Amino acid sequence: MEGLKPSRDHVQRITFNNVMHKVNATDKDNFSHSYSLIERDDLSDKLEKISYETKLKSSLMEA
Repeated sequence: MEGLKPSRDHVQRITFNNVMHKVNATDKDNFSHSYSLIERDDLSDKLEKISYETKLKSSLMEA
């Protein structure tokens, strides 16, 4: 898995060697999904986890 690391002058690409994904919740009725990245070797002393939540919404507009 690759990510971007910001710096003062430019953005650097970094590679994560050890990442585990944990699914926190999936709600099929509301089209939402949340998960966390846990147990990363390079951030284990600074962060516990990184969490993401995704929710899909209709783009249809009512007339």
